Amino acid sequence: MPDYRLSKQALRFLKKIPAKHAQQIIEKIEKFAADPNDVQGEQLEGYPELKRFKSGEYRCIYRVDAGEIVLLVLRIGKRNDGEVYKNLGHIEKTLP
Repeated sequence: MPDYRLSKQALRFLKKIPAKHAQQIIEKIEKFAADPNDVQGEQLEGYPELKRFKSGEYRCIYRVDAGEIVLLVLRIGKRNDGEVYKNLGHIEKTLP
């Protein structure tokens, strides 16, 4: 099964939301890591390395490192809040 990592920002967000929601997000991430074709992800416009998928009322911004087969969850945020998309250019530039 492919591995996955969460950014510090994603971990902080998961700790702030209700435990039930955080568990649902983690389950979706684990499902995605187990079979990327099982979860529908969408390419982020203007960010060729970044994609997103929905989990309930939340969005997960991620990148797949093909060399390591690692799902790197960069940011998690509410779907109806544009905050999850702020400063993505900065995040993409700092990626290894």
